Amino acid sequence: MEVSRKEPGSLQSFVERRNKLLFGFIKNYNSKNTQESYIRDLKKFLKFLFDKFQITEFRAEHAHVVAYKDLLIGEEYGKSSINRMIASASAYFDYLYQEGHRKDNPFHRVKRFKENPEGTTQAVALDDLEYITTLIEQGSDTGLLRMAIVRTLFNSGMRTSALCNLKLSSIERTSSGVLLNVNDKGGKVSKIPLGEKTATAIYAYLARRIEVCGPLMQEDYLFVSFSRNAKEKMNRRSIHFIFSEIFEILEHQKISPHSARATFISHVIAKEGLLMAQYRANHSNAQSTVKYSRLNKPSEPLELI
Repeated sequence: MEVSRKEPGSLQSFVERRNKLLFGFIKNYNSKNTQESYIRDLKKFLKFLFDKFQITEFRAEHAHVVAYKDLLIGEEYGKSSINRMIASASAYFDYLYQEGHRKDNPFHRVKRFKENPEGTTQAVALDDLEYITTLIEQGSDTGLLRMAIVRTLFNSGMRTSALCNLKLSSIERTSSGVLLNVNDKGGKVSKIPLGEKTATAIYAYLARRIEVCGPLMQEDYLFVSFSRNAKEKMNRRSIHFIFSEIFEILEHQKISPHSARATFISHVIAKEGLLMAQYRANHSNAQSTVKYSRLNKPSEPLELI
């Protein structure tokens, strides 16, 4: 991206200044997924500023960021996506303010869309879950993998990205049962207790994988396709495909891996209360950080299927 003629200083000094600031801002976040999300959102916003107004973030005003919101609406992004993109740029402007490169944050006066606080992701009824598990092919390599993934997601509430990054070393046997050490959003490591059925499904899948692929190393990814030589981790697209095939029979519902998370959280709220649900879901909430920090022991496993 070229510097505008309105920007003081040389192109080289501007590029060095921006790169240093962007690096400092992005590296504040430990999660690679979070970093990539901010980079993607900021790249779109900064390109808009230059293409539309020939300015950079150091000269942007309220009218410019309102025009950006109008662009996103015109491009038919969903309300949650627009709110996220605005939040990404606003966080960057807060950083610029803190570092002394801006006197204000024009995004603070941009109205966000109101969203349904309960979200729009469809949770799954327990009777539907029990029925669906009977449809997963029993005994086959694919069936063992799918059963382990489905049980893990529904009974842990973890994010799909966290599931994909699990390794053999993530499994921890304790005197009280089996735990998964999960690297979640924001760099947090959570210890998630597994119910008996979930642990059994994972070990059945691993036993078959050893038969097919040979000995496994602790740093191997936990969930991989049998056709990938037990080395390449599964991606989120693969998990979505598994869900679309398994749950296509529920034609009245659109079930995704995030539905597993919604289902888990719904049942934790009913069983253990909202505070524990927020903790176990690793939802960021600065006002509740102190409360969460006192919940340092894993709860009992919640096994839905």
